Amino acid sequence: MEFLIFGGNGFIGSNLVAHILRRYPDSSVVNLDLYEDKDLLRTMDVEEFRGRYTFVEGDISNPGSYEGYLKISDIVINCARENNKEKFQERLERFVRTNILGARILADATGRYEVPLVMITTDEVYGSCSENTPRRDETTPPAPTNPFATTMFAGEKLSALSRRIYNTPLVILRPCTLIGPNQSKNRPVPRMIGSVMGGKPPKVKGRRDSHFRDYLHILDLGSAVDIVIKAVVGKALAHPTQQDEAVEMAGKTVVHGTEVATKPMIKPPPPLLSPNQLIAGGVAIFNITGEIRYTTSQIAEKVISLMGSELPIQESVIEVYRDMGYNPSRKKVLYQGWSPKYTDIDEILKSTIEWYRDHPEVLEVSATGQLMP
Repeated sequence: MEFLIFGGNGFIGSNLVAHILRRYPDSSVVNLDLYEDKDLLRTMDVEEFRGRYTFVEGDISNPGSYEGYLKISDIVINCARENNKEKFQERLERFVRTNILGARILADATGRYEVPLVMITTDEVYGSCSENTPRRDETTPPAPTNPFATTMFAGEKLSALSRRIYNTPLVILRPCTLIGPNQSKNRPVPRMIGSVMGGKPPKVKGRRDSHFRDYLHILDLGSAVDIVIKAVVGKALAHPTQQDEAVEMAGKTVVHGTEVATKPMIKPPPPLLSPNQLIAGGVAIFNITGEIRYTTSQIAEKVISLMGSELPIQESVIEVYRDMGYNPSRKKVLYQGWSPKYTDIDEILKSTIEWYRDHPEVLEVSATGQLMP
């Protein structure tokens, strides 16, 4: 099976590249991104799969750079995004080009070649809410309240409209806040880890305990993608391996060489779809969340403690577009047979901290733990 992944150099994309190469041994991956990350295979520990991995320099909004690969692809996963809210004003054109225009152009191109498309967006499209807001399911009308979420929803909407022309499957996954390896140093958890490694108090934007999120390990997004793959191609592609058996063990799993203790897997309700029923066309939307909720300052406190530090938390000025929180429901995806395997937030953070300690160059800190000039 041939996978074409857009934005495979980013946090979500690079983890999906690694996940697919490990889990589907008879498959190959083409990663299309604007620039090549020459360290990606080493950083994500997939050097052994070099013969099944290909990087292609291309632009999601320029189908000429990838149409040839659509002809031989079995499934396309769109992880390409511009998401630095703090630089929205200066990067407005890039937000529009990637998140909106690029998403629609790719939806049209995959439709013409009858290739199923999986689109990774965000739970932020539902808009900010208070902690006592009932959890919102996929029937809740999106009402984004920040620029990133607004452009992502616009891309969703235009891609969905494309399916009125081309009757090929479009599956939209809306994950909550993700944690794991190879995330940008500008994202909250890596930024906290980098600050503590450099001996500086981690910053929490806004008033302490005023902002909350659902958190999920990036590998649980990978398992959700597995279910989608089966739904659009009609079969499970993975061959059982010793690693798969380790991943499936309740109570103990392995994440990139780091043992992660977990609580027993949540038993989902029986699937509504029969095993042989496919998503043959149209649009399907799923929230992906473990409903593991913490405030940003609680996460910072856990990072400080797990790193053996006694640094204080430093509150900083909140940016204009900082949302209070999001409240997605996971009920629909549970009915499809998915549930999170990594449910202990301390162990999720611990494994993530260990990964960044092994890869200080990602955070631009030295091997001694000091921030680079």
